[in-house]
Amino acid sequence: MSADPSLPTLVLVPGLVCDEEIWAGQIHTLRHRSHIEVFPNARHGPLVSIGAMADALLSSQRAPRFSLADHSLGERVAVEVLRRAPRRVERLALLDTGWQPLPPGEAGERERAQRMELLQLARREGMVAMARRWSPGMLHPSRYRTPLHEAVIAMVARHEVTLYEAQLRALLARPDASDVLERIDCPTLVLCGREDAWSPLARHEQMAQHIRGARLVVVERCGHMSPMEQPEAVAEALGAWLDMPEGTEGAQGAPGRTTSQPAPCTPTPTAPRSAAASHPARAASRGAAVRSVPARRRCRRRLPARRRRAAAGPCRASRRRS
Repeated sequence: MSADPSLPTLVLVPGLVCDEEIWAGQIHTLRHRSHIEVFPNARHGPLVSIGAMADALLSSQRAPRFSLADHSLGERVAVEVLRRAPRRVERLALLDTGWQPLPPGEAGERERAQRMELLQLARREGMVAMARRWSPGMLHPSRYRTPLHEAVIAMVARHEVTLYEAQLRALLARPDASDVLERIDCPTLVLCGREDAWSPLARHEQMAQHIRGARLVVVERCGHMSPMEQPEAVAEALGAWLDMPEGTEGAQGAPGRTTSQPAPCTPTPTAPRSAAASHPARAASRGAAVRSVPARRRCRRRLPARRRRAAAGPCRASRRRS
């Protein structure tokens, strides 16, 4: 991490039972342009609510203002920071996450039961066993049983069950952040892995619509753990976000582009598309935010019957007579 406090401060907030390792690729890329800090850290211990996490983050920051990039559970913390001290946040990046509280009724009970089942497994057999059960749903299918998968398991296993339980209970009691999203007025990035099964793309599209001028970026071939799965693509998106001057909305003046790289960022404007944006290559050359779309199928216009007969040549009856 950068040790130069004269640089603008960037606070990275990991998700559930994650730590600075999830941000390793972005720290390496951005360390020369930002003073980077990762929250939470060990001195805070298990915090039992998202509000308490937000209070601890605010008290830990010496800088009067800072940028916040957060992943999953970390977004819940960042939004509570905004609720408490909106003027201290220069810009905001929300990765693979959501904003709604535990849903009522059967859906909420199902989520609670699933999370409690994982907690019981961690208590009985340890964090490694829990991580092996939980992690496949967090990754793109192509990364199951790979070194990256093992790195995720090892990261989760470094945490105590008591910390996991505290974060889990805080997540289940998460507040509704709809009112905060509507008031965000700083440059905002919303980023999601295309194949995020836990926090799907549709949720991020809705979230971006709640935030004025938010810029939505979709990372291809990527599940929920986007900073680890596609570190270069995420670092590229964060770099563009850091380049947005204060006072601009996320979709205005944001350099967007399409790319043919294996793991491209596909920026998606939340504002109405311009004529240039209807053609990806042309829009990219003009610096417009665009999204890649599948090529349309080519189809032939059906000709009138008389023209079809003329194009086909002599009819069968004529050929028989000849």
